[in-house]
Amino acid sequence: MSDSEAKLARKASERYWESDESVNGIAERFGISKGRLYDLLRPFPVEGSCPKCGGTPPAFLNRTARDRGQVSCLLCGWEGEFEALGEAPPLEEQESLRPPVPLHRGSAREVPSLVGLGGVLVGLALGIVLSRMLDR
Repeated sequence: MSDSEAKLARKASERYWESDESVNGIAERFGISKGRLYDLLRPFPVEGSCPKCGGTPPAFLNRTARDRGQVSCLLCGWEGEFEALGEAPPLEEQESLRPPVPLHRGSAREVPSLVGLGGVLVGLALGIVLSRMLDR
């Protein structure tokens, strides 16, 4: 992913997760198609571990899933209720079990409409670094 693509993905994801603006409105704001927007969006990770593989962090794949408390494992594809998640292992054990994305701590009902911008930026920066390393 190029730097401009990564920047667009970051901005589009921030707008998507931090607002109630429609997907069509966000796509129009960035001058892209709705399908392209969906391709750029990053999942919204939550604290916990997958009950199937132990991977972390599980994530909300879209705002509807977030509103319903439906999480997915980014490693094995498990999907289920937020309440079914296991406790997150200590950070030193998580490095091999998770993709580089920011965490939201708390229950599905506590997920704020505005995500902590700092955490999002750190997670996206890690994703960019990993992406560049894998492209080599």
